Amino acid sequence: MSVNTPEKEDEIKWKKNFASNLNDLIFEKNININKLSGIIGIDPKTLRNYCDAKSIPTAINLMKIAEYFNVTTDSLISCKVPDVGYCDRTIIELGSLIKDFDVYVDMKNCDNESVTITFNDKIISMIIRELYLSKKRDDYAKITANLAKSYGNMRIYKNHLIDFLTFQNIMEHEYIYNGLEEYIHEYILLDTGKPCLGYDGYTAEEIDKRTEEWDNMSSEEREIWWKNYLKEKEK
Repeated sequence: MSVNTPEKEDEIKWKKNFASNLNDLIFEKNININKLSGIIGIDPKTLRNYCDAKSIPTAINLMKIAEYFNVTTDSLISCKVPDVGYCDRTIIELGSLIKDFDVYVDMKNCDNESVTITFNDKIISMIIRELYLSKKRDDYAKITANLAKSYGNMRIYKNHLIDFLTFQNIMEHEYIYNGLEEYIHEYILLDTGKPCLGYDGYTAEEIDKRTEEWDNMSSEEREIWWKNYLKEKEK
């Protein structure tokens, strides 16, 4: 069992302080790491390690970052977070969470030590579950950014979050091929050894017909069909 020395603990704290300050500046500037890397001349992998509190910047890199964001090097490495682990931005984000999302706080059963918040939006609930399950991963910041970027276009399919384009492809596939699976068989081409799908003339005509129908449907008609399709599947 390894025990952190005081020097090691100082290093860990230093990394966390720097990572917190750097992430705040990147968030406020609304710039992605790849673009920042090109501007200040620091490898993007190195910047990601800084943001994830995995490494300490060299003096030169510290100066580059400070000059770009127009801050002092001291402010980059100082601790802005109180001992309780919260900062002003955390409270503001909590305020936005309560104000902007459909949440329910169980006031009857909460006490001075704990509060239970229930999200009435199923997608938000699933996003929070994804974030909670991913919080110890090295690419947590990337996962968070992807979820934030995709929110609003995400759909739920078989209890998984998927982007809207993938969802459209699933709907189209179900519309065209539902009920035809037994007439479609996979073959191996003798000349190439690659698999291909084969079906009879009737099935081919039906696939063409359904494809044309799908292409001519509006997004509202597709949504209505999908809801009815799911109801039928549940029976």
